[in-house]
Amino acid sequence: MSLSLQAVAMTAWSQSSNHQTASLTIPQVADGPKRLITTDDLIALRDIDSFSLSPDGKKFAVLIRQADPVANDYRTGWFIGSTDDGALTAAGDGGEARLTIGVTGRRGGEIAGSPSRWSADGQWIAYTVQRDGEVQLWRSSVDGKVQQQLTRNDADVRDFVWSEDGRTLLFTVGSTRASQRARDEQGRRDGFRLDEFQFYTEVIHRAAPERPVETDLTVWAVASNGHDERVADAAGKKQFEEGVRRGWSWGRDRSQPPKIEELGGSAAPPVVGKNGVLAWLARVDPSERGILPRLRLTASLRPDGSQPIACTADECTAQFFSKVWWSEDGRQVIFWREEGINLTDQGFYSWTPASGVVKPLWRVLGDRFKECELLGRRLICVRETRTQPAHIASIDTRAGRVSVLADFNPEFKNLRLPRIERFEWDAPPDTVGLGYPKRAFGYIVYPPDFDPKKKYPVIISPYMAHGFIRGDVGDEQPLLAYAANGFVVLDTGFPYPMGDIGAADSDTLFEKMHSAELGFPNMTMLLESTMRALDAAVARGWVDSSRVGMGGLSQGTFASLYALQKYDRLSAVSVSGPGWSQIEYYLITSHGLATMERAGISWKFPESVEYWRQVDLADHLDSIEAPILMHIADRESAGIMRLQRRLSDAKKAFEAFIFPDEYHEKWQPAHRYAIYNRNLDWYRFWLQDYEDPSGAKADQYRRWRALRDLQCLNPRSLRAYCADNDKE
Repeated sequence: MSLSLQAVAMTAWSQSSNHQTASLTIPQVADGPKRLITTDDLIALRDIDSFSLSPDGKKFAVLIRQADPVANDYRTGWFIGSTDDGALTAAGDGGEARLTIGVTGRRGGEIAGSPSRWSADGQWIAYTVQRDGEVQLWRSSVDGKVQQQLTRNDADVRDFVWSEDGRTLLFTVGSTRASQRARDEQGRRDGFRLDEFQFYTEVIHRAAPERPVETDLTVWAVASNGHDERVADAAGKKQFEEGVRRGWSWGRDRSQPPKIEELGGSAAPPVVGKNGVLAWLARVDPSERGILPRLRLTASLRPDGSQPIACTADECTAQFFSKVWWSEDGRQVIFWREEGINLTDQGFYSWTPASGVVKPLWRVLGDRFKECELLGRRLICVRETRTQPAHIASIDTRAGRVSVLADFNPEFKNLRLPRIERFEWDAPPDTVGLGYPKRAFGYIVYPPDFDPKKKYPVIISPYMAHGFIRGDVGDEQPLLAYAANGFVVLDTGFPYPMGDIGAADSDTLFEKMHSAELGFPNMTMLLESTMRALDAAVARGWVDSSRVGMGGLSQGTFASLYALQKYDRLSAVSVSGPGWSQIEYYLITSHGLATMERAGISWKFPESVEYWRQVDLADHLDSIEAPILMHIADRESAGIMRLQRRLSDAKKAFEAFIFPDEYHEKWQPAHRYAIYNRNLDWYRFWLQDYEDPSGAKADQYRRWRALRDLQCLNPRSLRAYCADNDKE
């Protein structure tokens, strides 16, 4: 299937003085015969990176992003939509894709989208654009006729607000790009001090330190037509601070690193309703020191906040409130909270402070809501379901109905998507008392024409299990494509210690989770729960237990490698990063430890060889029963080199690929597309005895057949590869 999409409709344009350059398109797609989903479909998905509602609620703005693996780049575009019928107007190019930068200055590979902010009259949106390495402030008219660069600052724009009269934009910048380049050039000439680096991976990668996010910022002002760019005076600085308070985004503004204290809504300012009524979130127990303490919805019907009313209903207490609004008449508080196992379910409720009545408005399992705004009795949301990628949905809170307002992936209506079933199982006992849930959950993704009388190969994707079924955390496991090619997929969610995440400080929690004396509770819980999910599927009678694969990123990698150490249940593994190893202790510098401590985490791993030997697969090579495929970011390659060397010396079946200029989550489209396809080929080779006849893959299968000869010699192998080879 071709990666190019024939665009026949909406196009976002990047305007310059003399020409327009096509940026991103949303095609019109006629109904057609349904076909099975492929990796091409998954890589070409359009994502919603930013969403906002106009002041009058008649329009919304979205930033759309689409990967282009051929160009190894992203197409981006701004669109203005109608909240009445979803009709879209292209409003301009979104610029280069940017990576989210954490508070310590480190990047993890996630893509950041600029927020859009509306002028008071609703005729313009303002946003930031990165182009040629510069981040500047731009605006677009809602009719799509004008896209204009407003700033030409020597430093990157960090945050911005409109003045109340809409005539000025106030924005912040840090040090100039020239000064940053000069500093780094001096380091390249004279050498960087070791204490400039947070992790030795920065040294190994390019010997260039990742620096903490600047906090000493300068406020500037620019006229809304792009004239008179200047450092703001005292009045302008005050307007900026007031604008930030008005537009506080509940920690969901992905252009800025979220602060730990903002998670769950604990730092949210009071929400003001009609006649000055107030609603806010109060800590249930001030002694709780975790990052997600329990919060209770509270209100006052007086503008001065006196005579507070605490909501005593169970629904009004939660660890994570996503947003709070007042109804138009100021009588009801509408709130959105994350609930259920691992806080993966979404619940919307209304509370009438005068009467104390709480009513459910909408509750759903499995869907993911990235953002929502209240519009009368409707919620306008960025929503994903298990089988539908991100779209704009309208939820009628009175009738309990949801409808798709704007679909940015219309091609999906012609895809034959698999049947999906939610299932639950008893989580392992929480013997340490960290607050793990008693139940765990996941989803079974069935292949086409599933026959329960047959035995099927199974692929386990252990980590998160909500939102659109795409590639799990890190987007490297094309789960729907696995199912389309005859696999049963178990998309399972890890249980997390939500109790201590709320009650205990981070250091105490991490120390217990990774305690050798307590049996490595976190690793044990993640693995044991995943194996119980597999047991639940096996009990149904259609699993071929000799053909089970497993893989993932981060904790998905940890659990997969730990499974090879503790069980003999896998016949193929694909991981996306290092497992646990003593090198974890050495990779962080003293400067990195100090930076983490300032961010609220001071616990560190022990150095003891005995500690790491219990969980490092490199010390348990004889336990390995399955071949391992590795897709490793160059920045993380040092973390797995010991395992790779020991696997080579022991002549174990594995293959590893290193991806340049990558992070924990791989962000380059060409890399993700290659990983999608290689993972699919890997599992089909080992679990289905299938080889793609494409001549371009001949060398791949030559290498893998050699690995199969090695696996033939593995006494722990679940499959008799020597016998299979004899048959050939």
